[in-house]
Amino acid sequence: MIVVGYSGLDDFDILPTLKKIKTSKKIIWISHKEYNLEKAEIEVIEEVNRNSTNKNKNSKTDRLGKELLSFCTLDPNKKTQIFRIKVDTSKILTWFYYRYVDSSIPEVSQNECLDFDFPRSMVTQVFDKWFLAAQIFRRRNFIEKSIRSYNRALCLAEQKGNLRIIAECYNNLGLIHKNQGKMRQALDYYYKALEIDETPNYGKASMINNIGSIYKAQGNFKEAIKYYKRALAVLNKHGNINEKATTLNNIGTILLAQEKSDEALTYFETSLNIARTQGNLYSISTTLGNIGTFYRNRNRNRNDLDLALEYYTEAYNVADQLGSLREKATRLNNISSILVSQSKLDQALENYKKNLVIDEQLGDIEKKATTLNNIASIYQRKGERKPALKLLFQALEIDEQLDNLEFQKKSHHQRIYTIYHK
Repeated sequence: MIVVGYSGLDDFDILPTLKKIKTSKKIIWISHKEYNLEKAEIEVIEEVNRNSTNKNKNSKTDRLGKELLSFCTLDPNKKTQIFRIKVDTSKILTWFYYRYVDSSIPEVSQNECLDFDFPRSMVTQVFDKWFLAAQIFRRRNFIEKSIRSYNRALCLAEQKGNLRIIAECYNNLGLIHKNQGKMRQALDYYYKALEIDETPNYGKASMINNIGSIYKAQGNFKEAIKYYKRALAVLNKHGNINEKATTLNNIGTILLAQEKSDEALTYFETSLNIARTQGNLYSISTTLGNIGTFYRNRNRNRNDLDLALEYYTEAYNVADQLGSLREKATRLNNISSILVSQSKLDQALENYKKNLVIDEQLGDIEKKATTLNNIASIYQRKGERKPALKLLFQALEIDEQLDNLEFQKKSHHQRIYTIYHK
């Protein structure tokens, strides 16, 4: 693998990509310095196995060198080698092209530019690049780098007056803060995004949906459904069909929480039909899970629980196909809830523990608190008070970090009181 043109030192760089690309081949990393070929500095880093690193005597391996080593999938029988070359990149690329590709390479003077006609869609602003970097970091769960990149994109977009990027930066910062359990900050970001976005063209319905999701998390179902229906009205006029499926799902979850089950099922089935038509795996998984919850809540007979488990399992399989950790965690939680209802406590406990690992990987402390509570419930049912209390106190600790979740804190306090006085 040959890497040219990257410093490896800032957020908008290739390191996050390399972390996803496992290679046992040699890496040649060329850093630009105004050195002629004969004065090029070459550092060789070798690692025979995880516990043994050899370098040339004059080498001082910095953070980049160590990170590059960590990206390699090491074969215990083979050396891993990384070559760090500091040289004038234009000179070495010219030499390479001349030697190996085409001896008739054109001469270009130092101050001369070559003109290319790029498609209009490929012409980007600096803030677009920072926004793209932020999106990649967020999806790879590099939260601090993601926040830093969104703020940089936001600053540059404000200087240029680009409302689209400004609104999207606020919206995505809201998503990050919501996942961290910082509901007030998330709501502030969502409202800022909505204030900027006065037209439906910049994902207005998505932003309205996000505001609804905060009120739902706070247990304020009246406000939540108001915003979800407002989003649906926008989508019926201007929005895309996938966003409409999501919004129908959101409305259905509120109706389900309000025990309007039959009405909720109608919304879920409409959403599922749209998702299947569009081939939207994420929406399919979410909607199957919600239909599973409908049958779990109805629970008129044993068949309802079997149907719920069937829908939850199908939803999990779709989430696994999608590769979404967050969706898999939700479906594991759903499946476990049915196993608990069927008194299969050991199987449920195993799934909840897998769920907890994913919550920690995602840094989703709100979901982690819920999972801790669920595991505590199983220990409580098994008569194991000590681990149950320990987990409930951990969940309560997390609750204290979250904003506007008083009803959840109250629930945990009541559970702890019940265990102590039983």
